[in-house]
Amino acid sequence: MIDLYQMIFDDTYEVILAGLISEVKDPQFSRELVQEELDSFYQLEGLNWAGRGEVKQAEIEGTILAYQAFLMRYDSGKYTT
Repeated sequence: MIDLYQMIFDDTYEVILAGLISEVKDPQFSRELVQEELDSFYQLEGLNWAGRGEVKQAEIEGTILAYQAFLMRYDSGKYTT
């Protein structure tokens, strides 16, 4: 049986990470902006006091992990501007 949550999480992670990697080539790329975007997703995740659906939660968590992975790799020099 297909785990819908895992499928959405994985797809979101891959799409977001690929998008972030492609942004590095943009002359206006800003690591600080990427960090600010991640901080916004942390805030969004924390606003779950009323509950949200499994699909949206998977999307948010996949996005956060993609941002974290990107920043970790960027800081280690894997991606260059």
